[in-house]
Amino acid sequence: MIRPLSLPQGVLILLRDALLHIATLLSFREPLTIANLLRHRDRLQGLDEASYDLRACLKRAVEEFSKEPPAVQANARLSIQCAGRALEFLSGQGDCEISVYLLHHRVWYSAEARTAELYLARLAVHPEPLSVDELLRVRRRLQAWGALTEELRGCLDFAVQKFAEEPLCVQDDARMVVDCAGRALSFSAGAGGNQINVYDDRDGRVHYRIRASGLWAHTARFLNGNQPHHALNVGPRW
Repeated sequence: MIRPLSLPQGVLILLRDALLHIATLLSFREPLTIANLLRHRDRLQGLDEASYDLRACLKRAVEEFSKEPPAVQANARLSIQCAGRALEFLSGQGDCEISVYLLHHRVWYSAEARTAELYLARLAVHPEPLSVDELLRVRRRLQAWGALTEELRGCLDFAVQKFAEEPLCVQDDARMVVDCAGRALSFSAGAGGNQINVYDDRDGRVHYRIRASGLWAHTARFLNGNQPHHALNVGPRW
């Protein structure tokens, strides 16, 4: 006869409370706030392995969600799929879909903005990959949303034009910020050693400035005839 597992009464009560807590979470969407995520994470301390994995997912959710811009924090749906359990938290209309999950013993965090406003808000703090193709992809996406203003289009077009002229060693290791029309769009490739800024001014010019990093990048740009600063006159906008 198999004898039941004997555990201290305190441990049994802790496990019971944890299972009731998880069952409650599964029955409805919890409010999505950092404080609420922390509360659920802290209630899962010192439990079984599955609860330990779930706590790791909640910990990652707190770390990453706290970095999201306020507009995203106020309008997101966060789903946690970990150790065979699915939890969901909601703020606003849930227009930014966030997933936290355990795969191959690693906790992953991914987010997808469903509106132009949230996409632009995230793009200011979460860089997209930097390449000519990615710059064009972001341009097309904003255009499809109807969020590509004349000013932003001019800056992105100039960024594509000048970045395409950079040596490959620069393209593969650069960070670009496009700061135009009150928006900041960030892109990154490699370690982001070469700093590129694209911005507009009140005189109707779009500027492309680069601060190259390392002897090889400086030499490649010199041999390629690249300048550290370019400006395009597109006409006054104010």
